[in-house]
Amino acid sequence: MKFLIRLGIWVLFYSFWNNRLFLWARKHKWFKEDHGTFDKLAVLLTMFGVGFAVYQYIFSVKPIFDKENELATAKVEINELSNEIKEKNSEALRLQNDIKNSTTLSEELKSDVTNLQKEKEQLSAQVERSKLEISELQSNIADTRDNALEAYLYKHVSEIMNDLLLENLYDKNTLSKSHSLLYVEEALDKASIENVEKEALNIIKEYAETTMPEDSYETTDIYGALIYYAEKNTNMP
Repeated sequence: MKFLIRLGIWVLFYSFWNNRLFLWARKHKWFKEDHGTFDKLAVLLTMFGVGFAVYQYIFSVKPIFDKENELATAKVEINELSNEIKEKNSEALRLQNDIKNSTTLSEELKSDVTNLQKEKEQLSAQVERSKLEISELQSNIADTRDNALEAYLYKHVSEIMNDLLLENLYDKNTLSKSHSLLYVEEALDKASIENVEKEALNIIKEYAETTMPEDSYETTDIYGALIYYAEKNTNMP
């Protein structure tokens, strides 16, 4: 490349030495007519030196500056891209950590759900067992209550009958119905009486009011309360 540049300069110098370049230099008084050959050559070489320097700047130095500017711009862009890549990497790591934490949390939640499901099944089984126990207890309570009610019925019916027998020993005019109702009222007035016993007395009262004849003196009429209760209990759902 340098050889070609030098060759071109020599050709230009040789071509324009005795015509245009020479005339132009003389016109602008770069050298005088009485100058010698070496003086003329020195002026022309100076001119070509300046031209060559301009040429070198345009085609050699300036491209280097341009490339350096492009390189600097590229470096800035690379730095910006590098920073952006770092930010993306940081964001990717954060997302990976979030996903990892979410996965861990999801596994923990699944485990909690499984445990809760097991506890629910255990509680459901316990509830069913409790329902059976309650049903059995209610059945036992009902049986016990019925037994207690029947016992109170027998007790008070027997006492009413005994009272009627004693009354009839001295007075034949004692009515079974009125005496039975009087007995029930006196028994219900007792403060210590239990609910089941009250129910038994009310059954006797209901029987006496609705079924016993007004003018009967028979002591055995009160036994009808037991049959009345049995029939009523049978008809209950």
